Amino acid sequence: EAEKLIVDELNKLKELDQIRNDLIRRISHEIRTPLISIYTTIILLLEVYKEEFSKKILDFIMIIKKGGERLKNLVDNLLDVYDIESKKLSLNLKSNDLVAILKVVVDQLEPQRTKRQHIIEMNLPRNLIVDVDYDRAKQIFMNLLINALKYTPPGGRISLQIVELNSYVDVIIKDIGVGFTELEKENLFRRFGKIERYGKGMNIDTEGPGLGLFIARELTHLHNGEIFLDSEGRNKGSKFIVRLYK
Repeated sequence: EAEKLIVDELNKLKELDQIRNDLIRRISHEIRTPLISIYTTIILLLEVYKEEFSKKILDFIMIIKKGGERLKNLVDNLLDVYDIESKKLSLNLKSNDLVAILKVVVDQLEPQRTKRQHIIEMNLPRNLIVDVDYDRAKQIFMNLLINALKYTPPGGRISLQIVELNSYVDVIIKDIGVGFTELEKENLFRRFGKIERYGKGMNIDTEGPGLGLFIARELTHLHNGEIFLDSEGRNKGSKFIVRLYK
């Protein structure tokens, strides 16, 4: 009898979890449609009618654009989490140049790097062909590099390196930022595993719900790879290693 009660309760919890996930996906889709309309309209205004607006109006438009980008990223991340946990996310594996992917990521993050005056050092081979999903591999390294930019104080140094061995390739992203304690490392790759540092005297950008590293880890696992974190503690920087097997 007791065993049956436990099984029934577990089934109820699974059902509630599925209802929650379905609700998140449905709401995310409902938000995404009007959000895309708003965001594309803002982009159109900036590209076509920019010269017709005063500086004050342009400042307001840029605020709307930034808010739209944050909402779009949040919705996209929520949908990715749903697809990952529902095992509905599949990869389009093809031969791609890993070095080219990393350079695209760095180029796309140039505004954030410039804003915080970071130095990104790249120690990369001329090229390296691996079987990956181009967009998802880019997403992995984008999330990790955003994390490094976010938690490294302005003017800090970030290094990006590839180490190729016989059976695997390591992509290493190292920073001299605030680092992670042992407790923080335990929670870092969980859903909504954001490390709250607001008001702790750290000059860092804390925006984001804490889904980026969770998604990066799950996408790495879908590539049959592994992701490691090495940090000796607070203010001692961190090193993320993405290992992709050949």
